[in-house]
Parts: sequence; C-alpha cells; structure tokens
Amino acid sequence: MGYHIIIKSNECINRYYIENLDQLYDIEGIDKNSIIYQAEETWKPYLISEVDQYQKYIDRSFRIGVKAEKLFEKYADESNLILEKIDQSKKSLVKYIKQSNGKPVKRGDFLVRGYEVEKLVEIEVKARKFIIDKDIGLCFGLDYTEFKRLENMMNTTKNLIVFSVYQVINDEILSEVPYFISLHEIKSLNKENELKYISDGKFILIPIKHCSLGIDGINKYIKN
Repeated sequence: MGYHIIIKSNECINRYYIENLDQLYDIEGIDKNSIIYQAEETWKPYLISEVDQYQKYIDRSFRIGVKAEKLFEKYADESNLILEKIDQSKKSLVKYIKQSNGKPVKRGDFLVRGYEVEKLVEIEVKARKFIIDKDIGLCFGLDYTEFKRLENMMNTTKNLIVFSVYQVINDEILSEVPYFISLHEIKSLNKENELKYISDGKFILIPIKHCSLGIDGINKYIKN
C-alpha cells in the first residue's frame, strides 16, 4: 500500500502514486491544496468525466430529476400509496418494443399497487421550471418525443400514465407537494387546442390550471 497524490493546477489535474513519503520530494507542484490519501495502487482516482457510468451525474437536470423521484416516494408513503419502482433498463423494454410493433416506448417511474382499479396506474415523475406564456398562462414543458414514447407504451400495456410534476426554481424543487395530470387529459387538451407547441414542435407546454395539486390529484385515478 502506498500513497496517491492529486495536484490541481489551472490547466489540468495531475495524479501520482508513490510507495513511500520520501518520494514526495520528487513531485513538482505540491502545495497546501494538494490531496493525498493512502491506498492500494489500483485504487486510482478518476475524474467523473473519465468514467462513462458517472457521466449522468454531471447533468444537473438528471440530479434534480432523481431528487424529484425520491421526494415522490416520500410523498407517496406519507399519503399511504403503495409504489413499485419500474425497471428502466433497455433489456426490460425489449418485449414492449416488440409488442408495440417496433415503436419506441418508455415506461413510467413507478407503478401504483394495492388498489382495485380498471387500469393499472404508472407515475412519470418530472421536475420542471414553470413559465408564464402569454397565450396559456402558467405552464411547464414536456419533451414531445418522450411524450410519444410514453403514449406508445400506454397503448401497448393499457396502463394509465399520470405525470407527477414538481416545480423547480433556481435548480431547487420549490415544494414537496407535486401536481398531477394524466396523459389522457393532455391528449384531450390537445384536441381542445389548450396546449402550445414550441421549438418547432419539440416541446409541449401544459397549463398548470388543468393540473391537480396534491393527493386529491392522484386519488381520482386510483380510487373508485
């Protein structure tokens, strides 16, 4: 077991491994901000950007999305909802893609269990900035491609898909209580011209006035 040395400069980060502390005299650039830790030689430090499996943690929106999912699990537990985390791996989607005749699909984040309902309910959790649009008022955006993938999955499984939406301000979730709106309701709003498409149709703006806040907003989907 030896020592790993990490020296950060304005241009780069240099890493060294030494067997004993006397070798520190041979390393240039060491200062009070250099990092040293004792470990096996194979226990090398890496920049997050150097490892594929860690790339997603650089994305701030991904981290906020994970936080929203954790908040929803907490909120569901406090509201006596039974959730089942849905497998999001590519392998788990293969059979659904086949069943949908090759159409791209996406599953929700959670399945609501423990209720006698006509259709199973999948929850898709979102953390979004709310904006004020001059035509439809306070609203949030959904990626149209992702929306269509969810719709393809809904048509395949016949499950009801409900969005649970948390408002984000300055990269922080404003409230632990989410808004709810179903995919079916969004499609109905589209027929009534209550939605707005932006960025050449890449995003859909959903008016908050058509969403339900809190547990009552989900109870109507799962309780008879």
